[in-house]
Amino acid sequence: MNEAPDAERESAGYIRLPWPLVGAGLFVILAALLGFGLFANRNLRPQTAAAPTAVVVEPATATALPVIAVTQVETPTPEPRVIVTATAVTATPAPAPAVPTAATATATTVAAPAATPRPTVNPELAAEVGSAYQEYWDIRAEALYELDASRLEQVMAGDHLAAVQDRISELRAEGRAIETEVEHKYVVVQASTDSAEVADTYLDQSVYVDAQTHAPITSPTGQRLTELYSLTKVDGTWRVVDLVRGT
Repeated sequence: MNEAPDAERESAGYIRLPWPLVGAGLFVILAALLGFGLFANRNLRPQTAAAPTAVVVEPATATALPVIAVTQVETPTPEPRVIVTATAVTATPAPAPAVPTAATATATTVAAPAATPRPTVNPELAAEVGSAYQEYWDIRAEALYELDASRLEQVMAGDHLAAVQDRISELRAEGRAIETEVEHKYVVVQASTDSAEVADTYLDQSVYVDAQTHAPITSPTGQRLTELYSLTKVDGTWRVVDLVRGT
């Protein structure tokens, strides 16, 4: 009795559908929602997706800048060379002026007394020695030209006399003689009562000649010679006893 009215009420207010049909309807609704979601994702999200793309590009550009900056910092390496060169130039000239100045002053001070020690020769004694020296050259030139040593003892003595005598013997064996021509510039540098020294710088224009005809065999050399002659007074006559030739 009680159940019949309930059955009639249920059949009057609600429609009973089968479960397969309900499941299919729900599936269709879900599929429609899913399709709508996909459609919305494609059409509404392009603007939002473009922004990240731009953001991704910007970091790539930003990373390139530090590389350029590092390259520019490494270029100014030649600057230390300029500093080194400047230091070398500054250090070099400082000691240079001091050394020559000291050396010049020392040379001047030392050289000054060197010219003073030579004593003054008595003018009369210097004239006497000078006259004997000129006679020595006259007799020597005659002996070398004539190959005659007989008068050499008048103006020479000792080893110097023997050396000139030997030279005349050599010339005679060679068949030639010497024609003496010199331009003297001599000075008596020291003289006492029995010894003296004469310094002579002369231009030698002497030539070898044939011993018989006296015809020139050679040409003048024009050689300039410096020689120091030592004289000794023997038996009241000045004689050359030694000859030293300078370089």
